[in-house]
Amino acid sequence: MRVIFDTSAFIPENKPEEERTTILKLTKLLPDLDITIYVSKRIIKEYMSKLRLFPSRFREYFRNIIFEANRIKPCRELAFGNSKIHRIEPKINLDDKFRSIIEDRCRKYDREDEKFLELFIYLGKSEEVFLVTASEDLACMAKEAKKLLKLKGLVVDIYPFVISLD
Repeated sequence: MRVIFDTSAFIPENKPEEERTTILKLTKLLPDLDITIYVSKRIIKEYMSKLRLFPSRFREYFRNIIFEANRIKPCRELAFGNSKIHRIEPKINLDDKFRSIIEDRCRKYDREDEKFLELFIYLGKSEEVFLVTASEDLACMAKEAKKLLKLKGLVVDIYPFVISLD
């Protein structure tokens, strides 16, 4: 399974109880899952900047993985447990017209989430990839991009994603 995790999928703070529990469960299960997590340099930087907000056990484990992923060259994989991290640098140029269309269809267009959207678009053009997020704004942006660009990717809220792993 190919997955892109928005940072919100790893941060339980300020979330409803069901979502908090789901995030804690995901971070506990992650090393044992047979998945490939796709990241870019920009996503790695965001993960590193928000590591302090990740659950403590996961934070310590994931910190080493993220630092190592930061050092590897693009188009390389790094194994951790049964999972892998695959670093890709997407070559996507989101223009103002595209942003405007998405903004009209969603409540807002968050440029901070573009790094996840770009990777989702890049991978979704040729393969099925899951974008897992707890952010309604990013979910809307990605669903609209999927419709506009006829992507193969799927946008999944964290709760149904983790429930499907059981």
